[in-house]
Amino acid sequence: MNETAARQVWLARSCETAPPFPGWTDEDRLWADQTAARRIGERATPESFVVQRSALVSERLEARDAAVRRVQRSVSWRPWIAPLGIAAAFLAGLATDALSAGTRINVLAPPLLGVLAWNLVVYGLLAARGLSALAAGRSLRRGWLTHVVSRFGHGGLGRGGRGSAGGGSVASRFLGDWLSLSAPLNGARAAAVLHAAAAALAIGLLAGLYLRGLAFEYRAGWDSTFLGPPAVRRLLAIVLGPASAVTGIALPDVPGVAAIRFSAGPGENAARWIHLYAATVLLFVGLPRTLLALRAAWQARRRARDFPIPSDDAYVRSLERRWRGQAARVQVIPFSYQVSQSSLRGLQARLAAELGPEVELVVAPGAMPPDTPPDTPPDTPHGGPFVLVVALFSLGATPEVETHVAFVQGLVQEGHARGRLRVIVDETRFRERFASDPRRIDERRAAWRKALAETGCEPQFATLGDAS
Repeated sequence: MNETAARQVWLARSCETAPPFPGWTDEDRLWADQTAARRIGERATPESFVVQRSALVSERLEARDAAVRRVQRSVSWRPWIAPLGIAAAFLAGLATDALSAGTRINVLAPPLLGVLAWNLVVYGLLAARGLSALAAGRSLRRGWLTHVVSRFGHGGLGRGGRGSAGGGSVASRFLGDWLSLSAPLNGARAAAVLHAAAAALAIGLLAGLYLRGLAFEYRAGWDSTFLGPPAVRRLLAIVLGPASAVTGIALPDVPGVAAIRFSAGPGENAARWIHLYAATVLLFVGLPRTLLALRAAWQARRRARDFPIPSDDAYVRSLERRWRGQAARVQVIPFSYQVSQSSLRGLQARLAAELGPEVELVVAPGAMPPDTPPDTPPDTPHGGPFVLVVALFSLGATPEVETHVAFVQGLVQEGHARGRLRVIVDETRFRERFASDPRRIDERRAAWRKALAETGCEPQFATLGDAS
């Protein structure tokens, strides 16, 4: 699927996963299923169903809530960023008298050497970062400047979540998830802008020098406290040798270098030095930066046309199962309490909002003997695959590091291997006891969040059963 389709899928995901958008009903869900199925036909692929259904959900959400409309616009890439950045860099170079001090050019110390050195450092950093990512087997991490340009490339960030309570919650969740998911794509776009702007800056510097050379005569020479003509000749051969070979413009010999020393005379007409430095800049800045920009632009275009989404995402897989008519199997592992049938029905209804109406719960034994080691993994029912593993606790229990936290830590690796691990805390019985004291409920929730923080699993709180 392309970028637009993936964005609509993730918006629908933010609306239909817990906590769901309050204005989105079972009737809306059924309408989206039936309309998408009717439009794509029986022979379509599951991905076609996901894309078509998400487009319908996105369209209806935008019609209902202004916050959703704003957040959709806020994550769209600004297409004018690239031409504006390139034009600004070129004009900055054009307007900068970077090579000369007046009409004299010191061939040993033109500021263009700084431009060359800066670009060589950038190439070195890019190569080191790429080799490091290759050795570690992970994707390439973008630099801070690329990150800044990537963030600036979106319009209205931070304003998309304001609106109604439900729309704002959905918009905020979608914004955070989508910016993380689209980071590689927008990083490639930002890298293309930066590389193209660097090439444009160098070309602007050269263009400005040539334009001013039409009205002024630049004189080239050198002076040095520590270097003599032979050393200067060797240094110039290193820096300008490739340009000399490409252009055919010869470098002066040692006597010729000595003759243009400013302390011995006025130097010489700077035309050949300007040509040599221009060729050097084009060879080591203009050409490589242009190639890097084209490569980044190609990567961005490829990602935008075939947007990669997580292959194990529970919501997307649930839509595909719904299209095939398959049930979602969920492993439920209660900890130290017997979950009631009422709570199981509530859990099933909660998961159905995310995984689809056909949810099959496979419940593991909930009681654990007191002498069981806390890090012992529970018995696992066979007959997978499970699309989700739910560790189920009661809010009535005070969370303890030695038991509850260790239990979750023992499940983390297994849960990730299966796709996702969800920690849900059932508030039903605790609410029955402290219905008139909501402060106790808030305190116990805070205790669970604090205890499980080190596991990386954010607990979800829900009244699953009948608390009447």
